[in-house]
Amino acid sequence: MLRRKISFVVLVLAFFWIVGGCGAKGGGPGRASGGGGGGTPTGNPVFVSNTSGTVSTYLLDPSTGSLQTTSGSPVSTGGTSPDSIAVDPTHAHLLVTNLAAGTTAVFSLNSSTGALQPVTGSPFQTTQSQVRIAVHPNGNFVYTLVNSPSEVIGYSYSSTSGALTALAGFPITLGFPGASGLVITSSGNFLFASNPAANTISSFSVDPSTGALALLGTATSVSGAPAFLALDDTSTLLFGLNSQSNTVSVFSISSTGLLTEVNGSPFPAGPNPVNGVFAGGVLYVANQNSGTVSALALDRTANQLTSLTGSPFAAGTRPVSLAVSSGGKFLVVTSSNSTGGVVVVFAIGTAGTLTPVSGSPFTADAQTPNQVLAF
Repeated sequence: MLRRKISFVVLVLAFFWIVGGCGAKGGGPGRASGGGGGGTPTGNPVFVSNTSGTVSTYLLDPSTGSLQTTSGSPVSTGGTSPDSIAVDPTHAHLLVTNLAAGTTAVFSLNSSTGALQPVTGSPFQTTQSQVRIAVHPNGNFVYTLVNSPSEVIGYSYSSTSGALTALAGFPITLGFPGASGLVITSSGNFLFASNPAANTISSFSVDPSTGALALLGTATSVSGAPAFLALDDTSTLLFGLNSQSNTVSVFSISSTGLLTEVNGSPFPAGPNPVNGVFAGGVLYVANQNSGTVSALALDRTANQLTSLTGSPFAAGTRPVSLAVSSGGKFLVVTSSNSTGGVVVVFAIGTAGTLTPVSGSPFTADAQTPNQVLAF
């Protein structure tokens, strides 16, 4: 009888040990889920370039923000030091610049599963030191920004094959070496390129039929060196992240594409702001030297930026890049260091404040995650 009672107690304790997660407690990065139960992962694709020579695909659960790994990820870009990443307007292709190799990888893209397949001819020979890439909203042209020498290069882009072909009339020189910011307005009428070494932002008009650029003017920020550029959701404001002065400059964009810095600009950010994204009336800024993300609310009446309550928010050791996912519900942040990296996911509150989702940060599936793009 005693032996039976002991056996029963052991079984009960074992049951609660299993239900309770085997007693494991962890405070470190979570592992990106593989879908659970052997099923196929589902969610919104998140793409990350890795300086190790690959690009990763994750799927983000649109309800919880949980990040899942995908089969076959990461995939090679066919070059060294993958950096900037972009997608065409129809989500048919993903484009990744190989910074050191002087090539651009183009992948056919399954927008549901995030599966990537190199197109014929990829990677395409372009040029070295391409630090930014942008696809024109009409889907016919691709522009890259070269850091040294500072120049913009244009390519025709085939939405069918993904092929890139150099356009006549390029490169366009921007002066001192060190260019690092590039954006195109949602209308496709204007392109802006920044050169922090010269503290300038150059404005160009874009010919939608040929892809040609025409210089409209050059703006100089009151105080700073704009290393990264971002637009608001109406493409009427341009944000210049000044990594040297730890500030954000705000410019209004005229109907003719000229820039005027707003009163009160620049506005405080965190130490070494390197990347930013605007969503829901808030500019989110990755502060690399403090391991944080600043949340700066935009007052549209005066075009002023104000830090939200709780900002800045902890975002890993060395945040690199930001992207908004799932219609503005989540903010995805890549954070890397010399030994690896993580992907941090925040839920975005109604006021724009950030709360880490359960399981965040998630361990990256490749070393040194770099730039991120999310659907």
